[in-house]
Amino acid sequence: INVQLLDDNDTIVISSYLYKDEKLEEFYQIVRKSKINYSCVTYMGFHLDASFTFENYGIVKEVETFSLVNGIDKSCERLFSPYEFKRALESLKRKNFMKPPSTTRNGNGNNFGRVFLMIIGIIVLFNVLLAMLYFLRTLRRSNEIEKEKEQMEQGRFPTLYASFSDSALKAVEPHSKVDKVSLAMFESDAAKSNDDDTEIDSSSAAARKP
Repeated sequence: INVQLLDDNDTIVISSYLYKDEKLEEFYQIVRKSKINYSCVTYMGFHLDASFTFENYGIVKEVETFSLVNGIDKSCERLFSPYEFKRALESLKRKNFMKPPSTTRNGNGNNFGRVFLMIIGIIVLFNVLLAMLYFLRTLRRSNEIEKEKEQMEQGRFPTLYASFSDSALKAVEPHSKVDKVSLAMFESDAAKSNDDDTEIDSSSAAARKP
């Protein structure tokens, strides 16, 4: 890998080719021999332990960039092992994931845009599902109407006949005392009407008798 070292002005001051399985100590020795004034060398803002290899830290790209730190800086106070380095990176990603572009480290807003697109995608997916459900329901109802239409054309009315039979039975059959009383009153009125007709007929017959 080509390991490059940048100064405060983002200028390459050292460019060395090293193996991935070499320890960082090899690179640190090259920096010390260059007689550059610095406090420590950092990778992505972390001071890495020289006793581990580049591969231990996942530094395996064709070109990897380190930075020089001058003066007193907190990043030089602690050495990070590969395990601590990976945990620190994960924590940093979680913190920056929901931040707007102005507060992210590089200000490119990739994470913010990703979250925004994800929310838009969820809304679109929800609307598509609702549209599919509405379409299926409409299609089912349309099929039912077609079947009913075919039955009507063939002269079969199962649904209407069942409804009529139920209502007819309810109308004819007295289920309560109120129904029975109504029927009794209706029958007595009918009997009275028959008696009146009989009296009228007998009176007429007597009048016609010589």
